[in-house]
Amino acid sequence: LKRFMRLLSKKDSSYDEPFLVGNYKMENSVIVTEKPVKVRDHEKTGRIDIFIDLDYKLFERKLGNDETSKLNHVHVIVENKVYTDERDDQTKLYIDWARQEYKGKHNQTIIGVFLAPEETKQCSGDTEGAFSYVKITYQDLLQDVVEPLLLMEMPQEARVFLTDYIINLGQPVRDKKS
Repeated sequence: LKRFMRLLSKKDSSYDEPFLVGNYKMENSVIVTEKPVKVRDHEKTGRIDIFIDLDYKLFERKLGNDETSKLNHVHVIVENKVYTDERDDQTKLYIDWARQEYKGKHNQTIIGVFLAPEETKQCSGDTEGAFSYVKITYQDLLQDVVEPLLLMEMPQEARVFLTDYIINLGQPVRDKKS
C-alpha cells in the first residue's frame, strides 16, 4: 500500500507529501472492491472497482524526537479499465459521491486513480483546475509496486502468486474476447 501511494505521488505532484518521502505512519487501512455508491439527488449509481480508506499521521521533528501529528484521512478511488472505455461519466459520479460523503470533515484527501493498460489523457471525473484523476498504467503498477515486492521476504505461496501475476501481465492478448 505504501508503494502504491508513492507511485501516485510520483505521477501527480499534488500528492508529494508525505507519500513520496515516506515520513508518515499508517494507522488504519481498509480496502473494498466493488463498493456501491449513490449520490443523493442523482439517478445514477455505480460501483467503485477498488476503494481504499487510509488513516495516517505525519512524523514531525521536535527537539530531536520523532513525534506524530494529528490523524489524516485519505480516500482513494481506483477505476480499473481493461480494453473498455469509461461509461456514463462514472469517474465523475465517484468523485461527486466522495465529495458528498466527506464534505465538512477535516483532514480528508480524496484521490482518484484511473488504471488502464495504456496511458489515458482524461476522464469525466477530471475538473479543469480543481481535480484530476491520477493516470497510471499496468506497467507503472508492475515496475513500482509488484516487482519490488519480490525483493522482500514472503511466504513461498505469495511469491508464486506474484510471479504468476507478472507472467500473466506479460502475455499479449490476442483479441478482446480472449
